[in-house]
Amino acid sequence: TIACFLNIYEETHNHDSFDEYFQAKTNITTHQSSSDVFLYNGSFSLIAELATQTHAQTQDFQAFDIESILKDVELPFATHMDNIRAVWALCSYFNVSQEDFVTHIQTYRPLQYRLENIGTHDGIDFYNDSASIHPSSTLFAFQTIPHVDTLIVGGDDRGYDMHELAEDLSTRHIPHIVCMGETGRMLLDVCSKEYQMKSKFFQTDSLLDAVEYAYTHARRGSACLLSSGAPSYGLFEN
Repeated sequence: TIACFLNIYEETHNHDSFDEYFQAKTNITTHQSSSDVFLYNGSFSLIAELATQTHAQTQDFQAFDIESILKDVELPFATHMDNIRAVWALCSYFNVSQEDFVTHIQTYRPLQYRLENIGTHDGIDFYNDSASIHPSSTLFAFQTIPHVDTLIVGGDDRGYDMHELAEDLSTRHIPHIVCMGETGRMLLDVCSKEYQMKSKFFQTDSLLDAVEYAYTHARRGSACLLSSGAPSYGLFEN
């Protein structure tokens, strides 16, 4: 068997503790033998440490140079490259040719609400990344959608640290940032106190107002990105 461990984030679990959550995740390789393969993301120290404990053959999929393979390929979707890197690592173990991989990866369409291009209106590209429930996924979205002019971000706080996202935004110079929910207020607080940013902030808990603001202020030829970076349960009655 081949197992693949993509990532792990402390704030996204529903277990009693993160340790319990991680232990549950380790079961993906606990019962593997020396004839099995464990593909893992070595950029996460906990996962890399797990790779030293398994009985399976191990391979850090970060070693696969997916950028070179896809350098002349225009993908018809937005996604984080680590996901494609993991897929190529899996395909290589099943002896899928590079040509077949490139051909079929271009037919893939992402899941709904994950960097989903929902259309272009008046020259503005709108992306729905509302499945983003961690600040790091918003950072990933920036890597995939470089021409963001307006960002809608924020939701319920699950113990997130907003400093990394704030620091990234301070260098990215996104003209308009709409902050929603608890983490939106936290992000606005960090940005205003610790960084001198030229971005214009708009705070609201109304998604209708957020979209209206974004549509009004986004420049033609740019993108409006909804990437909450947090759950949004508190914004809806149900």
